[in-house]
Amino acid sequence: MLSPPVGSLMAGTEPLDRVFSTEVIIVFSVVATGVVAVVGAGVEAMESVPLAVARGPSWDWARTSAPLRTISGNTAANTRTPRLIPARGGISSPCVIWNHSGFSLLASIVDPFVLAKLTGRSERALGTELNVAEYSCPVTTASGVTRRVTIRGYIDLMKLRVVELLLVSTLPALVLAQKGIPPLGVTVASILGGTLAAGSANAFNMIIESDLDRLMARTAKRPLVTGVLGKRGAFIFASIIGLLSLVIFWIFTTPLATLLTFIAIAYYVLIYTLVLKSRTAQNIVWGGAAGCMPALIGWAAITNSLAWPAVAFFLVIFFWTPPHFWALAIKYKDDYAAAGFPMLPVVATKTRVLREMWLHTIAMIISSVFLIQTAHLPLWSLVITIALGLVFARQLLDLRENSESYAKVAGKIFQWSISYLSLLSLLLVVAQLSI
Repeated sequence: MLSPPVGSLMAGTEPLDRVFSTEVIIVFSVVATGVVAVVGAGVEAMESVPLAVARGPSWDWARTSAPLRTISGNTAANTRTPRLIPARGGISSPCVIWNHSGFSLLASIVDPFVLAKLTGRSERALGTELNVAEYSCPVTTASGVTRRVTIRGYIDLMKLRVVELLLVSTLPALVLAQKGIPPLGVTVASILGGTLAAGSANAFNMIIESDLDRLMARTAKRPLVTGVLGKRGAFIFASIIGLLSLVIFWIFTTPLATLLTFIAIAYYVLIYTLVLKSRTAQNIVWGGAAGCMPALIGWAAITNSLAWPAVAFFLVIFFWTPPHFWALAIKYKDDYAAAGFPMLPVVATKTRVLREMWLHTIAMIISSVFLIQTAHLPLWSLVITIALGLVFARQLLDLRENSESYAKVAGKIFQWSISYLSLLSLLLVVAQLSI
C-alpha cells in the first residue's frame, strides 16, 4: 500500500543536508562538474587531429601524419600517410581529409567545399547531405578543435533544453512532500543531481543512436554526428556525470531518491533507447515513464518514501508525455521514418493518432484531479487544474485530419503542452504554499 508511505523501512534515514551546508553542496558540485569538463576536454584532445598548416598562394594546405579519428570514433585504416588537403581562404584552418573508402569526416568540423572538390559532388548536395554547410573550421589549438567547441559539445550531449522540462516537475514534488518550502540543501542537490542524471541518460542515448541521428535533419548537428566529440569521450563523460548524480543524491538526499534516480537512468538507456524505441509504436508510452521519475524522486528526496500524491503526479506526467511527444513526431514524421523509428504518427493513420492523443489527454486530466485531491490542495486549485486540462484538450480540436495546417497545429500543441506542464507545476507550488 502507498499510504501509509511506501519505503517506511528506510524512512528513518536522515538526509545529510543537516550535516552538509548548502554552500558545501554548491562548492562540491561546481568543483566536480569542472573536473568532468576538464577530463572530457582532455579525452577529446587526445583523440583529435594535430594539424600543421603551410600557406600557399591561393590555397591553405593541411598536412598530418598522425592517426586520424573518423566521425564514428574509429581510426581510419590508411590515414598515417601525410596528405595535403585544400581549404578556402575564408576558413581559419582546414580540417577535412580524404579517406580511401570514399569520403570520411576525420576531424571535428567539415567544409563542404573541400569535400565537393575531392569527391566531384556539388557543394550544395554535400552540404545538404552532411548538414554541415554552416560550419567553419576555427582551429586554434593543436587538437584540431577549440576547447570552447568541445565543451559546448559536451553541454549539447546533455540536451539541457529537455532537462529543464524534467526539472519543472521536481520542485512541485519537493514542495508537496515538505508541505511547504523544502530545505535549500535538498532542493539544490535534487535539481543539480537531476540535471546530471538526465544529462547522463541523454548522452548515452546520443551515443547509441549516433548513426541514426545522421539520417534525421533535426539531429544532424549533434556533436557525435558532426564529429565535434568522439564516442569514447562521450561515454566517459556520460558515465562520470551519471555517477556524480548518484553521489549527490546519496550524500545530500535519501537512499530511496538515489535508487529511483539510478532506475530512471537505466530505464531510459536500456529499456527505452535499446529496446522500445526502435521496436514498437508505443515506445514513448512506456519509455516515457523515465521522464516521469522526477515526480517520485522529488518526493523521496524529502521523505525517503512514496505516497499517493507522488504517484498521482507521476501519472499526470505519464499521460501527458504521449500527446506532447506525438505532436512533435507529427512535425518531424519524415525524419523518424528516415531513421526507421516506428513512432505512432509514422506507422499509424491520423485517425488513430488523434484518438490516442485524446485518450491520453483525458487520462491526464483525471490524474490531475486525483493529484489535487490526494494532496489536499484548495478547491480553487482544482478549478484551475481542470481549466488547464480543458485548454489542452481544446488544442486537439484543431488537429483535423484533412487540414493543410496539420503539422503546424501539431507544433502548437507541442508548445502548449510545455506551457501546460509548467503552469500546472507552478499551480501546485502556489497552492501548497497557500495552505
